[in-house]
Amino acid sequence: MSTYLIAFIVGEVAKKSSFSKRRIKVNVYVPDYQIEQAEYATEITPKILDFYEEFFQLKFPLPKLDLIGIPDFGAGAMENWGLVTYRMTNLLCDPKETSNEAKTYVAKVIAHELAHQWFGNLVTMKWWSDLWLNEGFAAFTEYLGTAHVGPTWKYLERFPIQNVQDSMSVDSHLQTHPIKVLVKNPADIGSLFDHAITYNKGSSLIRMLREFMGEKAFGKGLNGYLQKYQFNNAESDDLWASLSVNTSVPVSEIMNSWIWNPGYPVITVKRESNGAVAHLTQERFLTDVDVAPVKKTPWEIPLTWVSQFRSTKKRAIFKKGYKKMHLKYPKGWLKLNAGQFGFYRVNYDPANWQALIKQLQTDPSKLQASDRSNLIDDVFALAMAGRVSETLALDLMEYFTKETEWAPVKSASLSLGFIDFMLTGRPGHALFSKYVLKQFGPLIEQLGFQDTGSYHEKMLRSVVMKVAVEQNHALSVSTAKQMYHEWMIEGRKISVNLRDIVYYAGLKYGGEDEWNFMFEQYKSSKVPTEKQTLMFALTSTSDPVILKKYLDMTLDDSIIKSQDTCYVIEKIGGNPVGREMAYRFLTDNWPEFEKRYKQGINFRDLVALFNGIFSTGKTKSDLAEWETFFSKHQGGGKLAADQAKANIKNHIAWLERSENVVVEWLKKKDLN
Repeated sequence: MSTYLIAFIVGEVAKKSSFSKRRIKVNVYVPDYQIEQAEYATEITPKILDFYEEFFQLKFPLPKLDLIGIPDFGAGAMENWGLVTYRMTNLLCDPKETSNEAKTYVAKVIAHELAHQWFGNLVTMKWWSDLWLNEGFAAFTEYLGTAHVGPTWKYLERFPIQNVQDSMSVDSHLQTHPIKVLVKNPADIGSLFDHAITYNKGSSLIRMLREFMGEKAFGKGLNGYLQKYQFNNAESDDLWASLSVNTSVPVSEIMNSWIWNPGYPVITVKRESNGAVAHLTQERFLTDVDVAPVKKTPWEIPLTWVSQFRSTKKRAIFKKGYKKMHLKYPKGWLKLNAGQFGFYRVNYDPANWQALIKQLQTDPSKLQASDRSNLIDDVFALAMAGRVSETLALDLMEYFTKETEWAPVKSASLSLGFIDFMLTGRPGHALFSKYVLKQFGPLIEQLGFQDTGSYHEKMLRSVVMKVAVEQNHALSVSTAKQMYHEWMIEGRKISVNLRDIVYYAGLKYGGEDEWNFMFEQYKSSKVPTEKQTLMFALTSTSDPVILKKYLDMTLDDSIIKSQDTCYVIEKIGGNPVGREMAYRFLTDNWPEFEKRYKQGINFRDLVALFNGIFSTGKTKSDLAEWETFFSKHQGGGKLAADQAKANIKNHIAWLERSENVVVEWLKKKDLN
């Protein structure tokens, strides 16, 4: 047993127990006053355990499995063999107080840690260089475990947005790192717990390989790997060798080209003049504005595509040695990266973009929801990198009033959210708000503020109504404010799945009374998921005096736990009212943060801190603040700091290049 997986815990706790099909005893331990909130974890853990025994085709080797909640826990969760530790928010649920979103997240974290019982515990990486094998695999498998617990949740549809698109935005910087990194010094280990790359990109590559190989061949190879190396150590090449036994796909060549190289490719598709052949080229995709193009193309890309008159997926490998790859160009439009299983972007020739735009406007359902989400994410990222015009991206969005699926709606909210953030405080913002509300109008009207419908509808509502309130949609804001005041004055409870939005509206458009009321609710709440929702909602106020008061509380452990400090400051930095004060606060209190960091503050905490305060900069004075701060303060989080600097430069460049283009495009639209 690897030494890092041993845990001893002494404390006053109560327990709830259940059993798996094979009578493995599952115990959930929490303080006695929270024991009723352990019911959900007690119920789903044996189900996930049973599912994984079937998925891995290998029995869980221990006679019991304990899960325990830790009151203040920086790591979030840790897979100690047979005694898994969790933050309270990642383990406990109250049926009356916990939203579907928070409940799903609990299932996901439990599924992640249970996946480690095989991938990490039963077979352990030889050295920290292969940390991604542990974390990437668990971050992939957690989706299968969660989908098993909630078969009606359509949870697998979330993967491309939450893992692929999320990691792509970070990995588009020159300042990133490969998934597999040579670790020579123990001090390097902490920085590998990088959620965007090690977890999300790692899991995306495993998903890409599994889909390309086929689930059956992948499953057989995976079982062979676990059987061969159980109670032992292995490295990525051992996994590739086991996976290669049942397939003709060159697993090792493909995967080594991805795990050893930073970044990812953009494939440019150009149709020959006769229209029968497409030329494909690949190069590294970068959003950074002041770096030379990287022409080296180290990726073996598992390509998939569908076309207008052929929905059956076709496959090929774009070899890294090819300067160009040729495909027979089908009639009508071509859509590469079918289902968004691949970790690459695609830029089509103008005719193909227009054909895709026309298809979306005529009948969007001809393209899968995952493909629509992929097109939105790709075209806005290409525009941000200056590879296509913002007008092409906005033209593609013209179909959006017909959209009803979570994945494309979520991608659109993120892509349009970027432009909204860029235009905030600038002359074109009011016009852009009108445009966003017009695009989301049918969904806002359809979903409204009633917590009804299927799980999927409730998830969709939480995205749509947040956009409505953010853009000051009159009816939505007045409804949300009324719900807030009925809670505040009459004690009328708000439906759990609407709380996030109603709390946000109550504070953003409210004053001191609303904030003080919520702060009292936060202090008295005994439900960790609700307490966290309240804690983050308190950052939404538009009153700078109140926000400064809250900011000052973040270093008081009796009010904000140290596990949450950096995330609260990140949210305050993301509030336009709070960015500058968060910067001043960090500067004034850096010795305290440094002290906490040296005492083992999680690497991800620093990433959150630098993201919230520096990544939201968009002026030359913001860039000067970055230079001033990091010229004086060296230390942890260098990669996050460099990425924040790149973001500021990109934002400055975007405003120079695209602001007028977007505003002129909007002026031509009927937005009344």
